[in-house]
Amino acid sequence: MVLLIAIGFIASRAQWIRVEAIKDLSNLVFMVLTPALRFRTMSGVHVEQLNFKPVALYFVAALLFYVSVLAWQGLNRHAAVLALASTFSNTVMIGIPFCAAL
Repeated sequence: MVLLIAIGFIASRAQWIRVEAIKDLSNLVFMVLTPALRFRTMSGVHVEQLNFKPVALYFVAALLFYVSVLAWQGLNRHAAVLALASTFSNTVMIGIPFCAAL
């Protein structure tokens, strides 16, 4: 992962990728390549062998966190956006490693 970040940093500093092309590259990755990777990964999954307990536990915890942020910040638009943003970021930063560890 660190190597990929370093390669991207060097490519940017060396101007191997023009600023105008960054949006096109981003669209390619997020709209074409990432869904293709997900499809390829999921095509090899055997649903009958999956253990859904860690996933369910994570979503219960995320829901409790979402509701607690709403209760703490009040029931308004700002609180809803803050609660959603905090649970979404936790999905990647904490949720994926947590589920993988379990």
